Amino acid sequence: MKKLQCELCGSVDIIKVSQDEFQCQHCGCKYSANQVREIISGEIIIRQPDFQIVGGKLIRYSGESDEIIVPDTVSVIGESAFENCSAITKVTLPETITAIGDQAFQNCHKLSYINLPEGLLTVGDRAFYECRNLHSITLPNSLCSIGEYAFYRCYLIGKVYLSDEIIDIGEGAFSECRTLSIVRIGKEITTIPKCAFRGTGIKEITIPEGVVFIEEGAFEWCSFLTTITLPNSLKYLDSMAFGRSLDRNSQSYVTKSLFPCKNLSIIKGNAKIFFNSIKLLDIPAVGNNLRAMRRQRGVCEHCGGSFTGVFKKRCSDCGRPKE
Repeated sequence: MKKLQCELCGSVDIIKVSQDEFQCQHCGCKYSANQVREIISGEIIIRQPDFQIVGGKLIRYSGESDEIIVPDTVSVIGESAFENCSAITKVTLPETITAIGDQAFQNCHKLSYINLPEGLLTVGDRAFYECRNLHSITLPNSLCSIGEYAFYRCYLIGKVYLSDEIIDIGEGAFSECRTLSIVRIGKEITTIPKCAFRGTGIKEITIPEGVVFIEEGAFEWCSFLTTITLPNSLKYLDSMAFGRSLDRNSQSYVTKSLFPCKNLSIIKGNAKIFFNSIKLLDIPAVGNNLRAMRRQRGVCEHCGGSFTGVFKKRCSDCGRPKE
């Protein structure tokens, strides 16, 4: 049996004020005798004043305030709880929050600040979809999972640090975060999913040891990307991980794997798998200039590595023969 506790503020200081009415002495919230019985049985549904809360889950916010403080009796932000709340600019979450549901803050276009407390475990699919004014986020160390397109088109986010506790990133999680320039990927992540960082402003990226797969479009349209460091653990690099271009004749997408990451010219770490999967010189605007520059320097035209062996005919980095 649950204790008698206010569903709005969490206080246990609730007294009987009449034959069929109880009142919280902390926040003033009133309950009928039937509601009190439902609280004790764990079945209470409270709408007071702008929050609909069911057993610790915030189902829906119906207020019109621009700054929201979520009650500390809430442990889960439910699916679409704040969806399309266009007036909201700031949300303060309590330390009791463990999960943010799918589409929870979707299309909150004016939302510029929200704290993600330690103890938060999951962020659902499209949770912050098109929160275009969200300036920054600090992902807690407790976070384990980020859903598909969770931060899609959060244009103003500049930095993302994924802790070593995160084991799963959904497809397109940070896609179209245009000013996102600094990303740190945690050590427990094994797959960089499809379109995860598509269209971001990343300039340099280090993929940590432990990552096995980089999927299609993971870094597509990262036009500022210049340097990528790949781990020895990488076994599969999708041939279109860094983009794709349209074959006008067949009207189908073909392997032009660096299009349009036009500035990418430095490949560190496991370069061999990169050049086995990606044809850098397929992109004339990049490849031809790079080929000429590397030929002048006497290094590998494909990756810039040095040649080894008695006759120095094979690159030590990508393994390709000297042309």
